[in-house]
Amino acid sequence: MLGHVTVLLLSQARSAVAQADDLLRKAVACVPDRGSDAIDQLVARLKGPLIKDHQSHNATISAIDAKECGLPVTLMPPSDDQWKKLWLLWTRYVSLSPNSIYSAQIYEGEKASFTHFP
Repeated sequence: MLGHVTVLLLSQARSAVAQADDLLRKAVACVPDRGSDAIDQLVARLKGPLIKDHQSHNATISAIDAKECGLPVTLMPPSDDQWKKLWLLWTRYVSLSPNSIYSAQIYEGEKASFTHFP
């Protein structure tokens, strides 16, 4: 069953898992006014839901769970104007790349959008 798994592949997987902690810390620390104690607390709270408790690399948590972990989340009803604008932008991304949102590289600026299809 695991005959295709090589020592190199296993080593790469272990390295990626080890880097997940560092990436989480860097992401949480990117807020300039967040102190080291707050960073440590957020990392401790988010490590389970984002790294330890999931069996795949595409882990997501809900807005409510993120808020409970201490992240600055604003819950918006679908009737909110800002929510509608974000949803419209997301649906445009999906329509530009129907097979996968990640096959198009889309950059948003203050005055224009740039779309690149590699």
